[in-house]
Amino acid sequence: EFIYFHGTSDRTVPYEGGQSLGLTFIGAQATTYAFAKAFGFNGAQIADGDGVVVQSGVTKYEYNGASKVVHYKMEGMSHNGFDPLYKDFVQALIKTTIEG
Repeated sequence: EFIYFHGTSDRTVPYEGGQSLGLTFIGAQATTYAFAKAFGFNGAQIADGDGVVVQSGVTKYEYNGASKVVHYKMEGMSHNGFDPLYKDFVQALIKTTIEG
């Protein structure tokens, strides 16, 4: 399983893609879709509006191919995956995923 958290206020690696650090990044949703295809998903990319809100500010996009690829769009989160806005959510999800 591949889990990818990305904040919409990330200025280091912009959520929508673009220039930063002297590099050009593709957006978070296109990145997730590329990983899903690499892990065996054969369907279409999930549209931004078709994600599932799992809690206020957190939207989940899940692709099930040979392996599961899941992206969590974190509204207002910076580049820090343990940003205080979502620290408890991220920690609980990682723990649940590892422990089953």
